[in-house]
Amino acid sequence: MVGRPWAKLTETTHPDNSATGSPYDVGTEWAFKVRAVSRAGVLGPFSDPYAVTIATDAEAAARAFLAGYQALLVDFTGDGVSDRGPANPAEDVVAAAAFMHGRGVTRIALLGASKGAIAVVGSAPRVRPAVLAVVSLSPPAAFAGVNGLAAAPEIRVPVLYAAARGDGRFPAETQQLHDATPAGPKRQLVLVDGTAHGNVLLRLDPTVRQAVDGFLRANAAP
Repeated sequence: MVGRPWAKLTETTHPDNSATGSPYDVGTEWAFKVRAVSRAGVLGPFSDPYAVTIATDAEAAARAFLAGYQALLVDFTGDGVSDRGPANPAEDVVAAAAFMHGRGVTRIALLGASKGAIAVVGSAPRVRPAVLAVVSLSPPAAFAGVNGLAAAPEIRVPVLYAAARGDGRFPAETQQLHDATPAGPKRQLVLVDGTAHGNVLLRLDPTVRQAVDGFLRANAAP
């Protein structure tokens, strides 16, 4: 954490240049730096520190990690540390799934909130091999070039939609997406009281948390 003594977090071995660590408290600021170590054990210099504030959407990834899942948190094009350029969130999710497949992960579930919620709906029919399940929290019906009402009828895997009834247009559009998804026992809709949106809905509403946890255990257990 920024302002505290440095401590080793993790390590990785060439040629893999990625590493993960979890969980972190949402809203806290952490700084990271790396250095190379030769096969002979010679330590290289540290890189310049890179500081980040843990975003609210990191909480879902941290909860998934603690439940035994691997979790990939996606910065959409133009957001966070991702490259700038034309953005289509659904295409970013398809690319993220391909990245995980390339690392040997064969069983994938998609969970998104708000912008991420429409992204997982738009991408679910396009990911190959097919994902196990989709969780969409407070989705708009369409956003940033993603037409959820066109994609939802093509989804052939279990889907859980959730929204708060007092969250503006989102409960109505969540209902529309649910209704557009092929009917079946594994199509679920959870509407709760309040105004919480997206990741806040998952964090604060116990009914939504229990529904998401149960849905993932039933359809995409680690």
